[in-house]
Amino acid sequence: MGVCVSRKIQIDPTLVDEINNIIDSRIIRIPTNYIKEHDRIVSEMEKASPEHYEGLLFSEYPEKNSNEVHKLSLKYVTSEEVKKEISDETYKQIEPKLEEQIKDNNAVVQESTRQAAQKLIEQTVEESVDMISEKIKTDEKPRKQENK
Repeated sequence: MGVCVSRKIQIDPTLVDEINNIIDSRIIRIPTNYIKEHDRIVSEMEKASPEHYEGLLFSEYPEKNSNEVHKLSLKYVTSEEVKKEISDETYKQIEPKLEEQIKDNNAVVQESTRQAAQKLIEQTVEESVDMISEKIKTDEKPRKQENK
């Protein structure tokens, strides 16, 4: 039977900073995307009128279904698909530097480091999206952009 040696995988701090910066640059777009999505949903509701769009009637907006429009807009801009897209884009951007840093390691360490970087990215995206989602949830109404 062999001996299992465990060591904590370390990702270079400058690479961690780069990961955080890439994620931050995407996360800061979510409030703007939320406003655009909110406006798009209201526009779709109006087009579908007198029928519903996603179960929402334009004739009931904003008096009765404003909260539902808010929730649906938020759902679309913070979906698992959006999180995966941010994670995948981030990994793709840092991958060349990560590969350069691990090229002299054995195959097991290389794969473990790749997995650790991917996990770090996914966790950071999840936490960041959740944080911005909570901030948007506390806003009562979307703010219109000045330049659409």
